Amino acid sequence: MEQISKERNVTVNTIVREIVDQYVDYEYACSRLKICHVDMTLLKFLTDGIPKEKLIEFAKTYAHSIEGGMDMNRSGEPSFENLMSSMRIQCKYNSEKLVEMTHESKKIAILIHEVGLNYSEFVANYYKALFEAVGVKTDYTADENAVVLKFQS
Repeated sequence: MEQISKERNVTVNTIVREIVDQYVDYEYACSRLKICHVDMTLLKFLTDGIPKEKLIEFAKTYAHSIEGGMDMNRSGEPSFENLMSSMRIQCKYNSEKLVEMTHESKKIAILIHEVGLNYSEFVANYYKALFEAVGVKTDYTADENAVVLKFQS
């Protein structure tokens, strides 16, 4: 795998993720995680109809609820890596793109979607609350089609 990663100019971790993506049954994983797939058009309609302040309040409350907090408990001990793993599964299932990188010793996750600003605000505040619950300070920016989460330990 190290040789392949050098040839493709990617990390070994990227190669492993590509292999796993080929064989993981995301439908099964999402049903076990109790994730419901919602069409992006419907999700945009629903989130656009709710005031941004209410969505942010709901995101924070939901993250600390039993259902929302499941992201912290699905893979065992609540941790940064377990939350990232859950985020990867959710993004894959929702046809969202997740880009992960490290810049100036900060980990960054960029979630790209087609749902709109209110959805971005919901997602940003939901994950911010979850990551901060495991001790990871999280800053974010959000726009119409993306959320950028910057993590500090």
